[in-house]
Amino acid sequence: MKDGHYGAPPRQRFRCVGPDSFHRFVSELPRQRTHDGTCDACDSTVPSHRGPVTGRKYDFPVREVAAALVAVGTGASYQQAALRARARSDRRLLAGAWGGAVVAEWLDVLAPAVLDAHTETSWPETLVLDSTRFMSRNVRTGNQELAFNVLGAYGYPADGQGRPRVWALAAYHHATAVDWVGFLRTLDTTSPPKLVITDGAVELGGAVRQVWPAHPSPSFPVPFVSRCEHHLRENVREALAADRVDHWGSARMTSLNDAFRSPGG
Repeated sequence: MKDGHYGAPPRQRFRCVGPDSFHRFVSELPRQRTHDGTCDACDSTVPSHRGPVTGRKYDFPVREVAAALVAVGTGASYQQAALRARARSDRRLLAGAWGGAVVAEWLDVLAPAVLDAHTETSWPETLVLDSTRFMSRNVRTGNQELAFNVLGAYGYPADGQGRPRVWALAAYHHATAVDWVGFLRTLDTTSPPKLVITDGAVELGGAVRQVWPAHPSPSFPVPFVSRCEHHLRENVREALAADRVDHWGSARMTSLNDAFRSPGG
């Protein structure tokens, strides 16, 4: 029989009565009590003890955790997603940026379980590597300092193996060669890419050579590392500007403008 409820939001509790005693228990999948016999997740008419599934001892229903992860994935801030989850679960709203911590914890704990089935396991035929810095500002002094770096890989699979896409992203405090080596080794490195494109950073090239070193056997190919076309063009343009031959009509500028239309160029 039903035996009241516990927690907030309220979950249904049950009682089992024997000849001489009784004990209380909750179902294997605890459910919230519904308001007026209506499920607030689907608007269906259900018994009061058959509401949405929620955690046994946790303060938030499963659906609100899932909704928060989806919201963050589509661009909402941690704070915005947390405020919605708290409001929907009748929890106290927290002012300022403090409220976003709960969603950050959900992302840290639950995102791997959701994403592992979809994550890449090995590197593609062509790999583009780059990083970007995220700065934080001290509101008291106005000074900026490095918060963390995001290391990223964009992949171009071989023909017939899918479309180009973001292959991997990870946050590191720095973007040193050691960090890049750790990043590249998060996936299977036994089949190296044929081509790795970078911005020419020394630490990136060194990391690629450390992960995929030269090997005498032809069965262990070494990736060809090249600078991206944007940085190659900018380097040449700066050199032409230094020689004052970057003006309109310059034969060298004409050659540069045509250079990246084909491998021969």
